[in-house]
Amino acid sequence: MDFGLVHVDAVLNYEPGEILVTLQAQTTATLTCDRTLQRFDQPLEGSYAVLFTDPGRSAPEEGEQHDERRELPPGARHLDLTDVLRDTLLLAIPQRKVAPGAEDEEIETVFGAPEAPPDGDGPVDPRFEKLRELRNSDD
Repeated sequence: MDFGLVHVDAVLNYEPGEILVTLQAQTTATLTCDRTLQRFDQPLEGSYAVLFTDPGRSAPEEGEQHDERRELPPGARHLDLTDVLRDTLLLAIPQRKVAPGAEDEEIETVFGAPEAPPDGDGPVDPRFEKLRELRNSDD
């Protein structure tokens, strides 16, 4: 699986002692089809909100919308959102990856010709000849 260019829109709401980061990410991933094993491009998008708060701060009010709460390191001058962005895009990948048009393709479920007819009168793999003899001796 490969990701193309990632476009991220992030909104930071800052209040003393907390920062709410809401991000929206979009990219195109190259996936392998589960049915045909062909590679295809699939657009992905996801959103996530993280609330960074001072250590020891009480729980935020009920009305706030966020998916996760993290501690804001004292004196931090930047926020690392790399893992949040990566996880957001990984969660946007569909569980069942099917290429466009692959649902309509016929999938073979039987491979090769049978070695013996179902009635057991044809040629038999020599490895199973002893088993056939045992079965015939019980009759």
